[in-house]
Amino acid sequence: MSWILGITGERIDPEVISLVEKNIPQPLSRYHSPKFSIYAGGLKETCLTSSVKNNHQNWIVCGIGISPELDDRKHILSQKDWEEILSKPTLDLSSIEGHFTAILWNKDRITGRVDSRGVRDLYLLPWHNYLLFSTNLSWLSKICGNCRIDFARFGSKWLSYHQLSNESIINPIEKLGPGGVVEIKENRYKIHRPKEYFIPETKCDLASAIEVWSGFLFNQNYRVILLLSGGIDSRLLLSALLSKPRERWAVCVFGDYDRPDVKVALRIAKTLQLNHYHFGHEILDSQLCLKLMREFSTHNECCAPVLDAIRLNFYKSLYHPDWIVIDGGFGEILRRHFSHRLLLYHKFFSNPRQLIKSLYFTRADIFSDEITEEMEKGFFEDCINLSLFEKGKIDEAYLDLIAMKMCLPNRFGPEFVRLDGVVPTFSPFAQSTIFAAVLSTPLKLRRRENFPKDFIKRRVYVLSRFPLVKENEVYPFSLSSNKILLYSLAKIKRGLGSSFKDKTKIEILKGLEEFIRDTAKSRDTRNFAPYDFNKIERLITQFYNGKYQLADSLLWYLTFEFFRQECRFNY
Repeated sequence: MSWILGITGERIDPEVISLVEKNIPQPLSRYHSPKFSIYAGGLKETCLTSSVKNNHQNWIVCGIGISPELDDRKHILSQKDWEEILSKPTLDLSSIEGHFTAILWNKDRITGRVDSRGVRDLYLLPWHNYLLFSTNLSWLSKICGNCRIDFARFGSKWLSYHQLSNESIINPIEKLGPGGVVEIKENRYKIHRPKEYFIPETKCDLASAIEVWSGFLFNQNYRVILLLSGGIDSRLLLSALLSKPRERWAVCVFGDYDRPDVKVALRIAKTLQLNHYHFGHEILDSQLCLKLMREFSTHNECCAPVLDAIRLNFYKSLYHPDWIVIDGGFGEILRRHFSHRLLLYHKFFSNPRQLIKSLYFTRADIFSDEITEEMEKGFFEDCINLSLFEKGKIDEAYLDLIAMKMCLPNRFGPEFVRLDGVVPTFSPFAQSTIFAAVLSTPLKLRRRENFPKDFIKRRVYVLSRFPLVKENEVYPFSLSSNKILLYSLAKIKRGLGSSFKDKTKIEILKGLEEFIRDTAKSRDTRNFAPYDFNKIERLITQFYNGKYQLADSLLWYLTFEFFRQECRFNY
């Protein structure tokens, strides 16, 4: 990831500086004064700094900033653009798109700002007589050495698809959140959070907005690389790209040939004679797998299983100074995935304890009963705070807004942050102007995937002849989301289930057996009170005795365990 870390106080002890520098990678930029030190690093294209360091105004921006226009003026912000924007006497970055964290400072004061969607964030930690701040949560926890996981706030993160609040999951670390601003003077700070989630005004309809977002990069002479899967979101972007000069873009497919997702994506690429790259799973030795997983866990915050560290390792091959990678991340906002689940349950249930089941996602049962109960209570509190169980008619636009506020930063944000240190990338669907166009589109056009499928058929009808893939199941393009659900239930009832078995996942876990068993038995792990060791030992034993359907649960245990080790929780 491209990153920022700073420490500030009345006067900073050299030994403290040494401790901080031991826990961060080699920076691209650093600034020292008697009262604070600021470091930044990662990929030079996603870590921009002020051209001249002085006492008047300096800045660092990590991430990718994109101008707010929905016309030919739209562009990726350069160092010169940021210099002009950040030099204004009155600063408002809410309309800037992309994803970024900005730090500005002079000799007396530091200000931190994050993008209005909170895709990138900033964490703050009072520590002794200092204040630490960083874009990386685990680094602050590691440096402090006395942090604890807040299982109430962690509850929805572990038990649901994503966290349902924008609070920090580690105490006493504080999270800035979408559109937040923090003012820092020595070891004191004050946070300002917007009263309302920023949605810009727009006269642009959704189809036109997507056209702009999929085409503006060609005005800046980038070569566009689209990550193509068997799903509908990347196919929508492909339908928009097909009108562009073929030499200016290509598609990338990743995964082994036997995966349904890969089969469909490669079939599309070959049938339409697209320039394309295909990356299968790399065959790595166990030590390298563990190294990649550990690094992944420091950025991902338990949002995705650590196997993705290996599955997504191909990204490094896509780096080129003139290339930008785009994908369909958060395209579900066009399909209203979050809203549909809740609305479906509201039709049949009125009890909040039943309604909350629509949001459950199974990871791994590895914690004690007391901790699990604490997580469930926190999960329920998050839902109550968002008014998800209000009786009466549901405001569907409000549910879409909740998805924007919670799903994007908490489910997709950490991966965008991690990739900022690998390759310049963004998702056209994770932008404020797209959100504005979505909310101004009549609900009847957004229900049951109507809009994405209509867009694809109008643009490039032949793309509707290829089936869609969802969770390794292949479906006819014409099926609605409700019919897909019935289709899946019918297959399960007939005892068919999914025909795809992920052998790579199982083989990787087999190769890590000694490490996993030793880790579970280690004193460090045994001293972590929130664990239920009987549950963990049973999970490990059953998997290695041949119950391979537990592979996902074992991976989620490993995901949390790496995160715990890297954060060095004190419990």
